[in-house]
Amino acid sequence: MKTQKILLLGVTTKASRNVLTEAMMRGHHVEVGELKSRRVISSHVKGHDIVILTYPLNEKPEEHYNSVVSLLNVVKNSSIKHLIILGYPGNNEIKSTVWLPGNLRVWKEIAEIQEHVLRTLQYEQEVKWSYVHYPEDSSKIEKNDSPFIGDTLLIKSAEKEQWIYVDECTESILNLAENINFQESILEKTDI
Repeated sequence: MKTQKILLLGVTTKASRNVLTEAMMRGHHVEVGELKSRRVISSHVKGHDIVILTYPLNEKPEEHYNSVVSLLNVVKNSSIKHLIILGYPGNNEIKSTVWLPGNLRVWKEIAEIQEHVLRTLQYEQEVKWSYVHYPEDSSKIEKNDSPFIGDTLLIKSAEKEQWIYVDECTESILNLAENINFQESILEKTDI
């Protein structure tokens, strides 16, 4: 395994701290930063191989999209090899402590933002990207629905989709960073 230089943006949650801890245990060089401005991000990105973004999605979902687009533009003009983004609730406590939206309006807004992020990423050909999230189709959220959080996450990239178990999230993110192929046994592999 080659040691990677990882820039971890948004280390304010348990999930992102888990990524930080595991990356350091695997011997990677990790720098932690926050999304303050495009200029600040540009200065942090230099010299790194991988950027992992864990910007909170539940507080102001539209800011998640804006930070993804800003970071994508910075990464295009750098030597970054892979951009890994955690959507909902990858930036929250995983398992029984997952934050659930208080109402359907917020739930639908989160689902719409994730769909918007994925549409934007789908057209991106200059940057290798992966988006880790609980998928939810916003058009299927009805008045009487309540959020459902299962035990699997979807890792979507330009090349494929991969379902993983929630408790394998940290390991899977770092396997992506190390360019280790997904374990076939995790769930189901779907080539796009």
